[in-house]
Amino acid sequence: MIWSAWSMMTQSFTLTQPHERSRARLSRSVADRETPEVTFLHRETWKSTSFPGNVSPRADCLKLIMPGPRSRGCAICKIRKIKCDQQWPTCSPCRRKGATCPGPAPLVRHNGADRKPNSTDGKIRLNTPQPAPSTLADHVAAQLVRHLKTAPDRGIVIMTRYLKDLPKRLSQHPSLRDTVSLFYRVWTDHCRQKPAVDFINLPEYGKAIRSLRLALSSDQAFTTETLASATILHRAEEVFNPSRHKVLHQQGIASLLNAVGKPRPNDKFQATLMAEIYIIMVPHAVATGWTNNLNEPDWRRSIEKSLSYCIRNEEARPQFKSTMHKCEDMVNGLPTLVQMIRTSGPGVSQERKTELKKEFQQTIMDMQERIIALVKKLIQIGEITEEEDPKSIAGTSYSFSSVTLAQILLSMQSLHLGFSRMLYDWSVAEQFPDTGAQYQNLKQLCVHIWKHIRFLRSLEPFVAAATPRGLYFTLELADPKQKSHLLDLFAEINCFLRRLSSDREEMERQILTQVRLLTGRKP
Repeated sequence: MIWSAWSMMTQSFTLTQPHERSRARLSRSVADRETPEVTFLHRETWKSTSFPGNVSPRADCLKLIMPGPRSRGCAICKIRKIKCDQQWPTCSPCRRKGATCPGPAPLVRHNGADRKPNSTDGKIRLNTPQPAPSTLADHVAAQLVRHLKTAPDRGIVIMTRYLKDLPKRLSQHPSLRDTVSLFYRVWTDHCRQKPAVDFINLPEYGKAIRSLRLALSSDQAFTTETLASATILHRAEEVFNPSRHKVLHQQGIASLLNAVGKPRPNDKFQATLMAEIYIIMVPHAVATGWTNNLNEPDWRRSIEKSLSYCIRNEEARPQFKSTMHKCEDMVNGLPTLVQMIRTSGPGVSQERKTELKKEFQQTIMDMQERIIALVKKLIQIGEITEEEDPKSIAGTSYSFSSVTLAQILLSMQSLHLGFSRMLYDWSVAEQFPDTGAQYQNLKQLCVHIWKHIRFLRSLEPFVAAATPRGLYFTLELADPKQKSHLLDLFAEINCFLRRLSSDREEMERQILTQVRLLTGRKP
């Protein structure tokens, strides 16, 4: 009896527990509730489905996904349930086992991916995803590709045509990887509007210099990739380094150029690289008298093929190439010309001086006629548009079909103006009778160059600063109003690198000093 009474009391107490009653009510409520049906939508149906408010379909689906794993260990180590040391591209456990390491695991986990839906609406066909970047070269290549996709056209200052061929070469060439990493660093800082920093303070710069030195002492010294490393390093310093004591690498590029040899046929990367080197080495040849191989037939064809793409109309390309040839011949003949002028001292007869002057003047006039004819042709076919511009000191301004075309044309006109200025200075020194006509011709050449000012203002400051400095030659030929306009332009261009003084008088003095050095009036 006692046991029976105790059993009844226990049973009654158990049935009356409050948490049991709450659990029972909750179970009945869940059972009565309608279970939502989850369906897979076809890709087109997904796009056409409207969602209320600001709820996106991706955000709505992410609510149904549980938080994924936070380990980047490879899949093999996870299956073996061991710790992955994540030493990519092959982790240590996979290396010891002799297995192919699949690389880092993604942080997003797709549950149910192995289940095959019964209907075709549930099949979403996606492209095979790219492998996750696992090495330093992969990361640098991914950064460069991402930046090139959004970069505007900067013409010959940064020729992205050969940069696009670099990512697949970075893993095999550490010097190329490190110079591209430096280039990407300073390029990104500029895009983020950060002030330019002296390269000596950048760790990427020291690493790039060290890698290039090691490459030059290895069996990869005389390869196209090492030549590309030196070219990129020079471009980075020329365009982004604000230091006035920066190191330029034209002499090293010249030595490597002769060692690498002529371009290989149908090698797009080498052809575009040679075009970049040509743009770099022309000022070096003018300043030092460097004799180069770039004008040999094999080299010239490769360079012309890469640079002539800036003219969309093939009708004008032969004329464009012939004008380039004339400019190249002038550059190659400059050392001989300077030597002739220097030797025409008091011991040379006046007849010989007059003969040399006529020969020099005829070459310059031939170059001028070719440039004028090329500009007329480009205006006729629509590659250049000349428009009235009341704000321009020339009265009109040019608009161009491509940035590269504008920069190459400005280079030709600047080179012609520089040679004309040398002829004028020599004529004044020797007291030739036609100096007045030469001076008026110089003023007219300045007007043609001033038509580029509106185009230069539309470029990024670092691109405008690296664009051929033909406007510097026009400063001492300008009247006070024109000079004030030019100094305003130089101050705008100088805002990024600040290589010139912020004081206008000091800036003018620095520019005129450079002009006198280039034209031979100052030793």
